[in-house]
Amino acid sequence: MLGDPTRRKCTCEEHCHGSKYIGLSTWYKHAKFREKEILPFVPGPGASSSQEHPHKPQCIHTAPTLHGEADQADHGVVEPGPAHASGSGSGNLAPDIEDPEVDNTGLGMDTHEHENDLNHTGTGGQPQDSEMNANAFDGMGAGSHHMDHVTDVDEPHDADNEDDAEDNPLQSAADPGSRCEVQAGSEDGHDSPDTSSDHSSALDDDEGEPAEGADRSSEEHLKAQHMVMDTLMWLHRLDFRTPPPRDLLDIENSDDMYSLQQYLALQGVSQQTYRAVRENHNNQYPDDPMLPYEKIHAKVAECSGIIPIEQDMCPNSCMAYTGPFSELEQCRKCSKSRWDPFQFNSSGGKVKHPAQHFHTIPLAPQLQAQWRSPKSAIEMKYRQTRTNEILAQLEGGETLLQSFDDFLQGKDYLDACRRGDIGPYDTVVMFSIDGAQLYRSKASDCWIYIWVILNRNPNIRYTKIHVIPGGSVPGPNNLQHPELFLFPGFHHIAAVQKEGFRIWDASEDKMWDWAVLKTKVWEAHGQSVADCRPYLPGSYDLPPRNIALKMNRNYKAKEWQSYLYGIAPALLYGILPRKYWQNFCKLVGAVCIIHQRTIPLAQLLVAQQCLDEFHLEYEILYVQRRVDRLHFVRPCIHALLHSGLEVPRLGPPTIYSTWTIERTIGIMGQELKQPSNPYHNLSQRAVQRAQLNALFTMVPSLSPDNQNSNVPSMELGDGYALLRARDRRPHQLEGVIGGLVLRYILNEERKLGNNPAPNWHVTITRWARLRLPNGQIAHSLWKEERKAIDELRRARCVKLHLDGTDEFAEVQFYFPVLIAEKTQILAVVRLFSRPDPILYEESQCTVYSVTELDDTDGLRLVDAKSILSIVAVIPHAYHVIPDKTDKRFFIWEQMGLEWAHPEVDIDQ
Repeated sequence: MLGDPTRRKCTCEEHCHGSKYIGLSTWYKHAKFREKEILPFVPGPGASSSQEHPHKPQCIHTAPTLHGEADQADHGVVEPGPAHASGSGSGNLAPDIEDPEVDNTGLGMDTHEHENDLNHTGTGGQPQDSEMNANAFDGMGAGSHHMDHVTDVDEPHDADNEDDAEDNPLQSAADPGSRCEVQAGSEDGHDSPDTSSDHSSALDDDEGEPAEGADRSSEEHLKAQHMVMDTLMWLHRLDFRTPPPRDLLDIENSDDMYSLQQYLALQGVSQQTYRAVRENHNNQYPDDPMLPYEKIHAKVAECSGIIPIEQDMCPNSCMAYTGPFSELEQCRKCSKSRWDPFQFNSSGGKVKHPAQHFHTIPLAPQLQAQWRSPKSAIEMKYRQTRTNEILAQLEGGETLLQSFDDFLQGKDYLDACRRGDIGPYDTVVMFSIDGAQLYRSKASDCWIYIWVILNRNPNIRYTKIHVIPGGSVPGPNNLQHPELFLFPGFHHIAAVQKEGFRIWDASEDKMWDWAVLKTKVWEAHGQSVADCRPYLPGSYDLPPRNIALKMNRNYKAKEWQSYLYGIAPALLYGILPRKYWQNFCKLVGAVCIIHQRTIPLAQLLVAQQCLDEFHLEYEILYVQRRVDRLHFVRPCIHALLHSGLEVPRLGPPTIYSTWTIERTIGIMGQELKQPSNPYHNLSQRAVQRAQLNALFTMVPSLSPDNQNSNVPSMELGDGYALLRARDRRPHQLEGVIGGLVLRYILNEERKLGNNPAPNWHVTITRWARLRLPNGQIAHSLWKEERKAIDELRRARCVKLHLDGTDEFAEVQFYFPVLIAEKTQILAVVRLFSRPDPILYEESQCTVYSVTELDDTDGLRLVDAKSILSIVAVIPHAYHVIPDKTDKRFFIWEQMGLEWAHPEVDIDQ
């Protein structure tokens, strides 16, 4: 419901039970029930508030101009100082209101008294008015070029300007008439502006002047509180202090890009034309459909980040329902209803659809977009670059510039730069408004205002693409009170000037040198993750999917574990800068050690040292002791410091991890068979599970774990067993492997004193699989090589204990052999090489990069019971010697088992 501007969330307990979206009229009726929860946020009459201004990374300096008729348009000048801005325009903006005694000193602005004539109609020189005048917008940034002069709306009251605050409600009133998407509350907890002033309307008839000194009734005060609450909601909606995206805009989906290109190509034609083109395209290419007009229109808004603010206005252009007039239901000037008469009357007053509305386009997101491409970001630096050149020229001895080609040579601007009022990353814009007649022979008057970005070179700053629309107000008549129509735009500027907003400079991007996983690199990395699937044994559970495509689509915890602590160290090598990659490897190495089933003390000490170093380097590399990056250090990062220290006190963390409860929830969820009443079914399944577990414990023969398997096998003892497939009949082996088996058996026979005949040969029966004590099932090349790679979860690579050390090998097959009346179970394996020493050391023993050994060095006969576990051996695009295309693999051992550390002195 947040996107519906006609409805609002009510938190009253009386009717809405704490949370319900209702119509605006009903929302205001429920105000008295929300009074208790509103009051703590909003100061009452006479209350004061203060707020220390946070750091403002950006400042917007404005140079306002107002225009009258189209043929009298004249741009104003930049005035960076605290003085008022001037311009030429259409005369008095509030012609029927007089009160010359309003003072702006409470806002820190220089005040200038002007007569009520046509010569002073700029935003700082409006005729003064106790209720509503253009000077009210001085407090919202309309006529100032220094942020400190326009943002002190939260300063405490004092005796000198208390009367001014009461006489000028627009200095502190917000925009509760906003029709943009809002969220209740204020995220940053800022105090609200004082709303204790009298809100008598400036739009009353000339004869009816507001009474002075009258006490506000409780109902009026409550309405003022609602307006201030709306201000907080609106400011929360337009909070541009949140860091903007820090990458170039890239539309990855090809269908979306094609639809966007068609949408841009059809600009200037009707929506029906786009729909007709889309229908023809989809008929011809049904497999590559174009997006509907509504979706591509929403896509443009999403990519640009620019969402207009829609607000109601009088159909006769008398006033806008903004600020303190947002609750009115008829115009105070012409008495015309705010609502569409047909819908209002036909529904008996229930449907309140505005008869006319206008749009305001926020400035800040448009400015953020100017920095999100390298070319545009460089153009935005023209002002600062040229300013530095001019200042250097003046400081070099010249007392007077010899030419003037831009406002940058102006004394006022240069003085503001010297004072620091305008900083290097500040944005200077020019405001310009003018009336227009859309059709020559038809009543079609309207008002349009724009922002011109003065940071760019004058040669390009006035081109179509660089002129920013600020808003448009429909006619049919001249605006009676343009300040009400400008209120939302300037109030947005005031909020941005006070709080600041952040930009991402695409031309530098030095701050995030670790952010390399983006665009094409991220896509290629995601595909590399998906390509690992055939090489991950089935016992490794769910293989990680393409993380570039599936990260935000239910990426499972097991996938994250396999990605981060299994394949990421190898796949990120050469992608992450070395210092970040080594820091990440320290985390992976320590976590893998701590998650072993049995943790040697020497390894535990190494793990704790790695965690300490990882945490310290993490703060140095990523946080850099910057306050705005404190949120990088999540509690889980800090908790790592205690992981190793808690093992001596509590034991290995795998003993008390949450994997058990997660697995139990998954099993019980799979057993649900009654969708109509799942909760009762779940309870019954839990009771049944408890009963069966007790029964299996008391009568072990009933347990499914003790039932005879239908798969034929040969039990070997100690938890080992050979599993089929197997050869139907024994046969003689040939080639290198046949010679290896024959030599082994002959040597064993000779050790027993036997002398086989010279033509003696051996026949064996091959087996395909071996069940290990840990429950894994090791396969063999004999059967797996017959499957296509995309149908495979390779499980033939194993870790085994050979000659006093741990080795990794690929099993060719298993076979039993009878020697001296005793059956031995052997396996033919091909060993992998030792790891690359440099990569192994730099990665904290996490990247075990190997090659396959040849027949001479690699083929071995080993005891099947020397096999310890299954490992994943994954192709690795890493070459020790440049330009040498040796086929390499990296080895990943499953977490939870003992971790091999060959040729590593752990004590050292």
